Amino acid sequence: MIFVNPQSGTIDGRQPHPPADATQRQGIRSLRVQGAPGIDNVGCWTLCETRVDGTPNAIAGIVDHGDGTFNVNLARTMSIGAVTALTYTDGGGTSYRGVFTAHPANIDGDSISGAADILAIINILNLVTVAPWGNYSCDADQSGVCGPADILRVIDLLNGADQFDPWLGIPLPQCGGCCP
Repeated sequence: MIFVNPQSGTIDGRQPHPPADATQRQGIRSLRVQGAPGIDNVGCWTLCETRVDGTPNAIAGIVDHGDGTFNVNLARTMSIGAVTALTYTDGGGTSYRGVFTAHPANIDGDSISGAADILAIINILNLVTVAPWGNYSCDADQSGVCGPADILRVIDLLNGADQFDPWLGIPLPQCGGCCP
């Protein structure tokens, strides 16, 4: 089984919600996986988040696209500032785990959200480097495209502007008990 979009290990550096409305959360809520028939059995999947942000998350359902790919849909977006591990265990007891981190402003995917992430997004926009996880790394404002406005959103995320929690100097969350 393969985690297609997002890939396992993805760090989502985008804004966690629209600036003026913390109730309309944006973020990863559906994961595309590739695997054999039977992978759509919800009972074979487990979800672990290192930090509960409101109501504990759950698997809401699985959609079979009929081409060997499936969407695993979550009840809500992944918790911000947390690691989420999604595990599939087949009938033989073999487990496949995808690990995802929601770490706002961490554009370069390193161990901390900080000033280097502003340079990272400038380099991505100038085609000097490639975004480690595509739009998860460079579309900080969740507009659907990487552009100059994303630089300002990263600055906002780092400093807590527009009702965001400040992320300047916040370290990458650890997987802890979700990744034994």
